[in-house]
Amino acid sequence: MGGSKIALMLVAVVAIGIFALPSTMSVFGGTHTWYDIAGGTTVPCAKCHADKYEELSISDFHTTFAGGDSSEDCYMCHRADQDLRYAKGGGTPGVDTHAATTIACMACHEYEAEIMKGPFAGGFKQPSGSQFTYTGKVSIDSGTQVISDGDHAAHNAYVQSAVDSDMMEDSNEACIACHTAVPMEIDWTRGYAMRSQSVADSLGDWTVQQLGASGTYAVTTYSDGYGDDASTTEPYVDHDVGSSVPSSGGRADWLDFSSERP
Repeated sequence: MGGSKIALMLVAVVAIGIFALPSTMSVFGGTHTWYDIAGGTTVPCAKCHADKYEELSISDFHTTFAGGDSSEDCYMCHRADQDLRYAKGGGTPGVDTHAATTIACMACHEYEAEIMKGPFAGGFKQPSGSQFTYTGKVSIDSGTQVISDGDHAAHNAYVQSAVDSDMMEDSNEACIACHTAVPMEIDWTRGYAMRSQSVADSLGDWTVQQLGASGTYAVTTYSDGYGDDASTTEPYVDHDVGSSVPSSGGRADWLDFSSERP
């Protein structure tokens, strides 16, 4: 009989755990609380995106986008596309997207931006495949307006490669690599030496017939984004000096003379 009583008590305990405890927890812990997505005032985006919120809070830029618990600041960028139908309050589902969308930096920083006008961040050649305007008027000196067509920009190829990449929107890869603390690793391969072919005639007048690069110089750089942990690998030089530089009256093998010297 003692064993039967113990078995009945175990069954009773299990029954309480299955049927009674969930109701008890629901009563004391509260039922589900649903956030209203209508105005953004009750949707705490930072609950899941605390790292982004913290980064904006300590940034020198976009600090107004992290001014409180409200998600209206997040909505300024991530629900700003007027051509898309987002979910709204009252049970209205999203048609093209639900709560938010990714956005290109240039949507606010292109020339004469329409979504939300930020400082013009162009000055590059217009990348092929981008819907945003990278060329436009810029102010110099005392407010003089000049047209920036980006012909002299050193990073045109970098921006174009970011537009061509499908990892992020438009040229966001380039924007984030330079303007945030995302770690960056770059493998560089550059020309090692400059070379020229200079020929003098019988009167001593010189003609430079060739100017180019010889050999390659490869190095990898690393950075944590803040500049506190930056390093560079030992360079690898692929350049045979003996076969490229004239010595003791000889001439370099890369010189292609069409005729002998006078």
